Amino acid sequence: MKMLNRMELLCFTVGNLKFGLEIGGIQEILEMVEITSLPDSPDFVEGVINLRGKIVPVIDLGKVCNIERKEKDVTQLHIIIVRIEKLVTGLIVDRVNEVLKIDSMLIETPSDGLSLTQFLSGVAKLGKEIVFVLDLNKIFNFQKKAFLAKVNREKIKEQKKEKSEITEVTKSILHERAINIAGTKQVSKSKKRVRQILSFSLGEEWYGLRIKFVKEILCLSNITRVPFAPRCVMGIINLRGEIVAVIDIRKMLDLPKEEELLNKPHIVIVDAYKKLVGFWVNKIGDIVNFLPSGIVPPLSTLEKSKVGFIEGEIEFEKENRLITLLNLENIINYKME
Repeated sequence: MKMLNRMELLCFTVGNLKFGLEIGGIQEILEMVEITSLPDSPDFVEGVINLRGKIVPVIDLGKVCNIERKEKDVTQLHIIIVRIEKLVTGLIVDRVNEVLKIDSMLIETPSDGLSLTQFLSGVAKLGKEIVFVLDLNKIFNFQKKAFLAKVNREKIKEQKKEKSEITEVTKSILHERAINIAGTKQVSKSKKRVRQILSFSLGEEWYGLRIKFVKEILCLSNITRVPFAPRCVMGIINLRGEIVAVIDIRKMLDLPKEEELLNKPHIVIVDAYKKLVGFWVNKIGDIVNFLPSGIVPPLSTLEKSKVGFIEGEIEFEKENRLITLLNLENIINYKME
């Protein structure tokens, strides 16, 4: 007896076409919700939603596949949350139909003449009905390329300006990375012990982050507010197609908000502990060298709620001031409420 290779597809409609997605790539199905617009995004990206604390981009599958729709009550639409490894996206569809179990032998290779071919893994013919089986990898790749194309077209001048303003910081970051990948044979023991931090101000106080975690520094750009986000989250930015949350450290440390002290605010992008996060800061300072033995533990009088966010203090002789070294791991992994 011949065994059938069964495949489970969630079927849904967009316009007059019926699509299917393998159940394994689907996280959940939502009724249509309010979507926060995302600046500098392709036309098919409707924006982002806050899904239990996780910021998820939402794209209109009809626009992606260039399918004409009749006017429809928006509240009747659905968002299918799909996932590939750590990548999560919402797909707006007209109507979710059913789950079909079909023999994978019934799925044929899509014709090159179809405009949808670039997004399909196959076409299933079920009697008089045709189901277009979507390939999530192709959709994610299309989304990423579209973001990058838009950035290259509309943001190149702004990016050049940003790079010109942070040339020295960028050089130091690249230099530190070069040392890290070069090995230790040509680096003396004294040099190996030296570490670097990027200093910045929050109001009148100075703080630092280990330079090895700093990916880049941006001039303050449009921050999109996210409904119901924790109070420490200022919002999100579109960083060349990647959605990055911007954190206000002042609120985590209970620092006063002193608007008059703002001086060309920046966003420091850090890549650490498998997360990409932006930190809002008042002013970018120097790259400071220090020895691990030079870190002074936090003051015993410091409030317990703040101790976990601080690694210690470092003396910066050039400016005759102390810099508070932040504990990046605890800040990033802090469960915000």
